[in-house]
Amino acid sequence: MAAWDGFAPLPPAGDGLPDRAERPGARLALLAARAPYRITAEDVKAWRVEPFTDHCLVHLVAFGAMLAVERVEAGLTARG
Repeated sequence: MAAWDGFAPLPPAGDGLPDRAERPGARLALLAARAPYRITAEDVKAWRVEPFTDHCLVHLVAFGAMLAVERVEAGLTARG
């Protein structure tokens, strides 16, 4: 997230995203931050194993969204 300018979309191939099998939570948080429309059922399924619940999923996606807000805010503040 630190290298993201706050505006450029995620590359179509998903370059730079953690692997779904190895780091599903990090992948979901980053997708929520930069490309929520690209979150798939497979991404959710890879992360949502015991003990994680839907409640946890909402928190994780919200965390990713807040990362994006903070990054965009920092970019706007630096430019203005």
